[in-house]
Amino acid sequence: MSNVESRTKAIITHTTPNRHQFLRVCAAEAGMTISSFTEKLISEALSKVEKSDNPFSEAKNKQ
Repeated sequence: MSNVESRTKAIITHTTPNRHQFLRVCAAEAGMTISSFTEKLISEALSKVEKSDNPFSEAKNKQ
């Protein structure tokens, strides 16, 4: 599990009102800005969705 992946899970499950502050700390620990860290989280999540077996990807391929 990559550092970004473990941080993604932590951010998703982090339920305190300081989620933005937690995201800022995670980005700083990764040596990234918040926006670049968020972009990386999104791109990793999208790549996993595209690789997974889901009906949306099949419907997309049929179009």
